[in-house]
Amino acid sequence: PEKELDEPLRLITVSRLAPNKQVDHAVAAVWCLREHHHLEATLEIVGQGQCETEIRQTVKQLELEDCVTFRGGLNEAGKMLPCVRRIFSCTLPCAKDGV
Repeated sequence: PEKELDEPLRLITVSRLAPNKQVDHAVAAVWCLREHHHLEATLEIVGQGQCETEIRQTVKQLELEDCVTFRGGLNEAGKMLPCVRRIFSCTLPCAKDGV
């Protein structure tokens, strides 16, 4: 069944927090939805990595602490299921990813 577009828009990104994954673009998208389109949007970031501190700083600079949540890394795929059930869209902002 198709999901209704209800606010808040709940987004998730599941990724290593590395430069090529561009998770900061997902953060910027939430800012854009809120500031330019006046939509209530949230983002859950699932993952960990070398860019976590930088991404957290971006969240703070954009004053998104109340709507961006860091969930940490996942050891088991089943842990993600409760997060996914609440989400409207999954974001994959990486520029290049291995197959």
